Amino acid sequence: MIAKLYVATLKQIVVLDVPSARVLFRVQTRAGLRTAAISPQGRWIFVGTVLGEIAQLAVPTFERQHEDACSQLTRDLSLEEWRDFLGTVPFRKQCPNRK
Repeated sequence: MIAKLYVATLKQIVVLDVPSARVLFRVQTRAGLRTAAISPQGRWIFVGTVLGEIAQLAVPTFERQHEDACSQLTRDLSLEEWRDFLGTVPFRKQCPNRK
């Protein structure tokens, strides 16, 4: 499980991976944040702004991002392209569930 740190400032919420300090998710608002809450499982962030706007945001996961990327691609990399970009990393299909 990833240890996450949720940081809210006046106009943005940032979700960080604690061990690497890598930004996992960032959302900015037009108006200042009045309130923010995280669902118990960390899948949703609920925000309210000073203008009365309310939003429910899904925190992206690797799986969701991978599915989204695969839905946009028309093919996997060829073996030659894989080697050009990834060198000696063992080749594997990037979107094995593609129909």
